[in-house]
Amino acid sequence: SKEEEQRAKRIADAKTRRELADEKRALRAKKREQIRKAKEAKRQAKTKKREEYKAERLRRKEERLARRDMLKHESREEREKRVAAENLAKRQERERKRQEKIKLREKASSLKRQKMADKRALKEQKRQLKQQDKREKRMRGLGGWLAAVIALGSTTLILATLFTLSIFNVFNASPIADTNGIAESYYSLVDYVDNMDVTMSKIMVSNDKTQQQKLLGNLSTQASLAAEDISRIPLKDESKYYTTKYINQVADYSKFLNNRLIDGYTLSSRDVENIKTLYDINREIKEKLSNLNLDMGAEFDFATIFNENDDNILLDTFCELEKRVVDYPKLIYDGPFSDALDKKGEPQGEHVSTKEAEEKFEKTFARYNVKNVETTGDSNGLIECYGVRADADDGEIYATISKNGGKLVMFNHYADCTEQTYSLDECIKRSEEFLEEIGYEDVTAVWATESGATAYINYCYNQGGIIVYGDMIKVTVCKERGIVSAMDATAYLLNHRVRNIDEPAISQNKAKTGLSTDLSVLSVRLCLIPKGRYNEVLAYEFFGTYNDATYYIYVDAKTGRETQIFRVVETSEGNLLI
Repeated sequence: SKEEEQRAKRIADAKTRRELADEKRALRAKKREQIRKAKEAKRQAKTKKREEYKAERLRRKEERLARRDMLKHESREEREKRVAAENLAKRQERERKRQEKIKLREKASSLKRQKMADKRALKEQKRQLKQQDKREKRMRGLGGWLAAVIALGSTTLILATLFTLSIFNVFNASPIADTNGIAESYYSLVDYVDNMDVTMSKIMVSNDKTQQQKLLGNLSTQASLAAEDISRIPLKDESKYYTTKYINQVADYSKFLNNRLIDGYTLSSRDVENIKTLYDINREIKEKLSNLNLDMGAEFDFATIFNENDDNILLDTFCELEKRVVDYPKLIYDGPFSDALDKKGEPQGEHVSTKEAEEKFEKTFARYNVKNVETTGDSNGLIECYGVRADADDGEIYATISKNGGKLVMFNHYADCTEQTYSLDECIKRSEEFLEEIGYEDVTAVWATESGATAYINYCYNQGGIIVYGDMIKVTVCKERGIVSAMDATAYLLNHRVRNIDEPAISQNKAKTGLSTDLSVLSVRLCLIPKGRYNEVLAYEFFGTYNDATYYIYVDAKTGRETQIFRVVETSEGNLLI
């Protein structure tokens, strides 16, 4: 009946509730037991730890007593042996920890490189699949069109086929960027900028000539390597021009100061002030790069460097640096347009081996009585070169020989130069003879100054009586021995070629009428001067004086407008062009 069914249901519900209550009680009891066991385990662990601590204290006490007793009866020889053994054990332990850290860093670096390689491979695979899909779609779309073209005849067929192949070649052209090399160059640049910061700060507080020479040598090397790294980062020139220019300036200036110290001079207050200016600029670049590293993070994809949109944080940072890098101090031996064009050309000629480079070195520096000539390595900067060094009678010579053509790119003769035996005119003659001997015959001296026992002379390519400032060679001559002590032909080798120069649109007299009547013109000549990053302009160079000051004024030979003015400033260390 209905009542019996309800009664049975109530009995079943009551039974279910009792079972649920029993299960809850069992769970609570189990939980209490677990808590009790956990407390007991914690108490036992605490007790064990306390006992171990007591045992350790007792062991240490016994060791101290034993050591104290041993020291009372230890002889001097035994003590020396013990101290030596303990120091050895400490060194071995430090070395073991250092090796472990090195292994961990290498492992992490290897994993990062592998991860980057896998990421690039996956990205390339996707790119290829995408390109293949595009080609298939185009093939399907062009199929009917090709069938119609075939009917027009054999001549039209050939033209259509060539046109179609050109389309496919355009679609297939997609160079793969070496992002791993870009990342390596970028992080290497960051390291060198950091090192330059430290080195310049040390120079400013050093008062020892030997230490200053060492620091300036290090700074020159660091800046040169940084310049090579920034040249490998594929950013547009206008986004890294002034940053590159600054880094090259640090390399040149530190080399110049180092040579002055070798010549027996000391760093003047002006030199230190210039270093401080360079240091302040470097500090700003360092901070910008540090902030960029934080924004990039560990997983930054350097392939985005090719993006020209708002997401290119690396490009944005370098563009911002371009706006904020200030004018740096000019070197006192800088003549007109010493910051020559910086085209990435290569010397012409056949590839030379290391042996041929060493033979070229021995022939070039035969008068220096060189010995122990050896190749020190390769330099793959703006010009691919071999580094070669040798011992001379009065110092060392370091040089770079181009791999193409075997040209002497630059060298430095590290020797003292303190006496003024030769005049500036004699130094110019000696340097011209040297350049002619090594194959630079078509150049003319355009600037010369002297500082103590050193003469600085700039030479430029002379094309039919027109001075080409872009093709410049910088030479340093020791006035004590009358020999060339340094040379840099990088700008000449990068830019040198025969130019197609148009006739001037205005005459020399017409160009002169546009000058100030107060200027007393002493000489005038035609020259090709750099304008901007890669362009050149034919101009008249007017050299003259006004109010006991000397000026170089350049007038565009096409428009008659003044394009550049330099003033020669005499200082205690030579002439400065500003």
